[in-house]
Amino acid sequence: MPYREDIPGHMYGRDFKAIEALAACVSPHGTVVEVGAYYGRSAWAWAKSVPSSATVYCIDSWEGNKDDPLPQMDRSASLDEFKEYVKDCSNIIPIQGYSPTMTWDKNLRPDLVFIDGNHLKPHVDNDLAFWSKQLNPHGILCGHDFNPSKWPDVCAAVIQLAKSIKKPFRLFEDNTIWYFELEREEFKVENREVLMSRLLLEEISWQPTPNNILQIQSMFQM
Repeated sequence: MPYREDIPGHMYGRDFKAIEALAACVSPHGTVVEVGAYYGRSAWAWAKSVPSSATVYCIDSWEGNKDDPLPQMDRSASLDEFKEYVKDCSNIIPIQGYSPTMTWDKNLRPDLVFIDGNHLKPHVDNDLAFWSKQLNPHGILCGHDFNPSKWPDVCAAVIQLAKSIKKPFRLFEDNTIWYFELEREEFKVENREVLMSRLLLEEISWQPTPNNILQIQSMFQM
């Protein structure tokens, strides 16, 4: 479980276990996109967990988050600081800008997108809408902070996306990381390890039932 505690951020051991499991589902020469890179705490974990031939694109304004409801926390990570923390990750490519309006080659279809940018409406809705369509047909869309008491807009956006694309989402045990699988890859000898990794995701996650979702919604609709 590769991660570095010296990089500032809001990811912890249980989160990195989920990142490692999701990263194992990325094929050699695959592509990962992380929206919201901050100082690089999770970016470093993605880069070290995916195959060394995979590429991790990290998108961030690196100007702080003016809409963040926790202004007492440091939000002033710079691109230079990010680059310094991930300098030993040759497979990371930073993209400075605001998702989803940053410069992006729309012919590039990521294998996995991790959403951890602005957690408020309409930003999180826009991120999910854009990246769910940008993924490759077998892609995984995932993200951080499915927490109805703290980040209700994230929960509402994930639930709404599940309804619109008619796909269930799953939650990892003991953390706030969520994910969707668009379609599981066809079984082939060359991607057997990737397929097995995707099957193993189900052993460490759970799918909310309709009643669970109603209970979640009631927490932020009161």
